Amino acid sequence: MEASKPAVYAYLRVSTDKGQTTNNQRKTIEDAKFVVDEWYSEDGVSGKINALDRPVFSKLMEKAVAGSEVVTVSLDRLGRNAIDILNTVERFKEKEIKLRCLALGDVDLTSMAGQILVHLMSLIADVERQSLSIRTKAGLARTKAEGTLLGRRMKVSHKALRACVKGRAEGVSWAKLAAEHSVDKNTLLQTVKTWGDKPDEYQVRWEKQINQAANKLLEV
Repeated sequence: MEASKPAVYAYLRVSTDKGQTTNNQRKTIEDAKFVVDEWYSEDGVSGKINALDRPVFSKLMEKAVAGSEVVTVSLDRLGRNAIDILNTVERFKEKEIKLRCLALGDVDLTSMAGQILVHLMSLIADVERQSLSIRTKAGLARTKAEGTLLGRRMKVSHKALRACVKGRAEGVSWAKLAAEHSVDKNTLLQTVKTWGDKPDEYQVRWEKQINQAANKLLEV
């Protein structure tokens, strides 16, 4: 079996395979005039998973030998936290493989200057991500407290549904109920007709949709 020779590899990643592709990442690398020998694409793999634990990235690390070069578009394609990214860069350094990130310019991240740059950028990304998480969770808490629904599928909150069922039983008109809860009258009528006798099941679905929206916001 012929031993591997130094080569140029490209690493691409998207967190989900539902609507996301690595096409733009590939085009960015091609536009930067890199002559890539092999492309490694990780589809539907979250950045939460350490780079060295990902199946495709692991294959890349096994294949690449000293003198090789790996290029990726941005630092977050490698990982979501500073420790993971720095560990990955250190592994490249041990194997004498150059690592280039186009978003950080044409610098070898395994060099001293590159490692300092990676450290600073990954720490900044950590702070920004934590800030986003805090803001998102606060927003979701406020949304739940206000009884507002995230998303388009279910336009009436579970609290509004319960209130409208009670209101109709007391003789309140559809028009008045719709105005009180700021929803379309026909939408409200259909929601009560479909879910009025099973509000608990509706609440479960409503909260599930909110959680899905939160996960999508926080995904990287």
